[in-house]
This record gives sequence, structure tokens and C-alpha cells, in this order.
Amino acid sequence: MVADVNSFLSNFTGGGARPNRYEVIIGFPNFLGVTDTSIQQKISFTCKAASIPASTLGEVQVPYKGRFIKVPGDRTFENWNVTIIIDNDFKGRDVFEEWSGGMLGSSSNTTRSPNEINNIQIFGQAQVHLLDRNDQIIKRYQITGMFPVSVDQVTIGYDQNDQVMEQNVTFAINEWVSFDKNGKSISG
Repeated sequence: MVADVNSFLSNFTGGGARPNRYEVIIGFPNFLGVTDTSIQQKISFTCKAASIPASTLGEVQVPYKGRFIKVPGDRTFENWNVTIIIDNDFKGRDVFEEWSGGMLGSSSNTTRSPNEINNIQIFGQAQVHLLDRNDQIIKRYQITGMFPVSVDQVTIGYDQNDQVMEQNVTFAINEWVSFDKNGKSISG
């Protein structure tokens, strides 16, 4: 096969996936009382950066006649990070502080009563949509069983000119599944 520019371009669908064409939608747990979609919409618009979530498939080394045979082990899901731009109403930070505080209070060091919240109610979910240049979804990731493990510091200072506040939020996640543009599950 001869490699030329036209052959390359005919196999380079859509001019390449762009890392700046995405949408992140975070679904919050019910105990937060987020009943309208305005906070979800705000987070979607102000999510400056995110990532395609990672997972690792472990390996098991099985000894056999003086050597080790590697077989697939158990899957683990890496933490997932997002960067949120903070505007003057601070709702984009407050919701993550409330979520974290609802799981374990900052000053009380206690959780809410089992009547208010239980272990299943702490989890949220998210979708990461990768978009083409016409804002059509070309790939989707559904993240489930997630909760914030870190609502990072926000740097303030007299020398912080010509910028908007940002915060990083790190989530522990229990699972993600990927889907193609037609909604077919890719990762099983």
C-alpha cells in the first residue's frame, strides 16, 4: 500500500476528533435537592476541562513450568477530574461543597442521618459527549457511581489579574461505559 496524502485524508474521518469540542453533564445525587436543570446547565457551560475517563485492566501472573503466563485480571477505574470556571454566584462551587459536606460534615465530622442519606444516595453520574464540528455527538461516556473526593483550593491573590477563578474537582468513580455515535455500547 502506497501512503500518499489523499489516502491519508480518505481515512481521516471528519478531519480528526477535536479535544475542545465536548460537553460534560453532571447528574447530582437526590439528597442535594437539585430539582431544576439550571445548575446542571451551568456546570455544563462552565466546565473548562475534563477528560475521557481511564480504566486499568489488571494482570494475573500464573506460574506454569518455570515461567509466568499472564491472564486478564480485575478492572479498576481511575479517579476523574474536571475543571470548573467560577462565576459570581458561586453555584458552580457551592454544589460540590454541599455534596462533599453531605457525605461527611467539615466541622461536625459526621454524616447525615440514615433517614436523610445512605451510602447509595451519595452517588452521582456524568456524561461526557465528544462532539464533531457540527456539535453532533460522535462518542459518549456514561460515568456512574461517582462522588467528589477533592474539591480543590481556589487561588486568590493581588497578582491574579486578567483571569477568572477556576476549581478542580476530583471524583472517585465505580464504572464507566462508552457508546458510539449511534448509542451502541462499545465497552460492554
